[in-house]
Amino acid sequence: MPELQTLAWTALFLPKATPKPIVTRINAAVDGAMGDAIVIKRLAGLGADLPPPKERTPEALGDLVRSEVGKWVPLLRAAGVVVE
Repeated sequence: MPELQTLAWTALFLPKATPKPIVTRINAAVDGAMGDAIVIKRLAGLGADLPPPKERTPEALGDLVRSEVGKWVPLLRAAGVVVE
């Protein structure tokens, strides 16, 4: 039987109306921290695999969220899951 792989992701979200220069500045700060050797070591110790820099952009996060919503919402609806 193939090994079951568990994946989780963590992201930083801002209000939709956040001005692009602020989004860019925050993303640059977070991306910079994710390139720091101490941060990388600490996150690796927690079992985290950091995405490559090209996948650490607001656009890449938007693509990921849309992909996950598109994948899971139909399955949840078909299973009759209701959010209360």
